[in-house]
Amino acid sequence: MRSLALALAVIAAPLATAGAASITDNFDDNSFDASLWTVINDGSGITVAEVNQRVEVALAADAAGAFFGGYRSNAVFSGDLDVEVSYTLLDWPSTNGVRVGLSLVTGWQPSAFWNVERISGGTIEAFDEVYITDYNTLIGAHVATADTAGRLRIARSGSTISAWYWQDDAWSLLRSEPESSGDVSIAFAAWSEDAYFGNELVRVGFDDVSIVPLPGTAIGLLTGLAAALVRARGRKG
Repeated sequence: MRSLALALAVIAAPLATAGAASITDNFDDNSFDASLWTVINDGSGITVAEVNQRVEVALAADAAGAFFGGYRSNAVFSGDLDVEVSYTLLDWPSTNGVRVGLSLVTGWQPSAFWNVERISGGTIEAFDEVYITDYNTLIGAHVATADTAGRLRIARSGSTISAWYWQDDAWSLLRSEPESSGDVSIAFAAWSEDAYFGNELVRVGFDDVSIVPLPGTAIGLLTGLAAALVRARGRKG
């Protein structure tokens, strides 16, 4: 999905200074906060609105090209950080070809983003409903899911980026590997393109965003704990 990679990278235009403070937003006031966010909306048939105490992204059945919609942080973050967002699949036909993701992004290049995603595989993909990671256009192992609501998380410790999804009241680690230590902005979005899109209305809600810069030791401990929980759950299974 290289054209999708390029489209998503567009959300990473440089903005504010690095080393920003924590950000939390539950969107309960239904009022767009331009001091925190920039709306990202590209391609035809995409609407992004802060309504119903969340950010709703709609991809019309006739959306075309490589298209996406969501929010990007105005702030740029350096060093270690931990980011979360909740999602709800409001209209979600089977094999709709849409990706719902939380991202760390650094620039305009396709090799400048790291995503954790909840997706519905398009008709030409080898998987259906899954959680998956996409680091610099390199897809990670996917995990089947029937979740219609949940939470995504991505964190950086030093040059290691880790990604999780929330399931059964615990974080499940999807991927952790050395990737990047540069400045990043944060984005959450829904996107697709012609080759994958099922040409049916898709609507997604985002809520309860948390962006927390942390000391390296704190993220290291969180990553280690998450990995230990995954191993323990595997032994019990």
